[in-house]
Amino acid sequence: MENKLRKLICAFSVMMFSLAISSCQGGNSEQPKYDGRVFDISASQDESITASLKKVGNNYEIVISGKGEAISYEKKEHVPWNAISKKISKVTIDDGIANIGNYYFYSTTLTEFFIPESVKNIGKYAFVGCDNLEDVDFNTNSFVFTRKGGN
Repeated sequence: MENKLRKLICAFSVMMFSLAISSCQGGNSEQPKYDGRVFDISASQDESITASLKKVGNNYEIVISGKGEAISYEKKEHVPWNAISKKISKVTIDDGIANIGNYYFYSTTLTEFFIPESVKNIGKYAFVGCDNLEDVDFNTNSFVFTRKGGN
């Protein structure tokens, strides 16, 4: 009886250890939560402007598309992709977007970024903490950001 109890405890321990390891190995809990997600970021909340997230390697790309005014957030924690900000390395904004909201790219790892001519306003703290960005080019009424040490 004592031997069966030991075997049962041992089997239970192995099973619990295996479950713990498999949950840790998932490691990238953001992928199911953020990869392919689309957020309504229109000021009117009518889906006229959306932000789509796509996993690219270990990082994410955001594509902001639509036309009109985008919402601005009062805190960085309110930005839908804030939890993965350190993994956002590329942003594409379609022509027709009128503004970039507060905190949108706060502490991201952007290395290159283009803002179309239609953007007339950039919210507060939108690019604070983007340590990989260095230069801003205002040619052709658009903004182009380039990576530190880049061409």
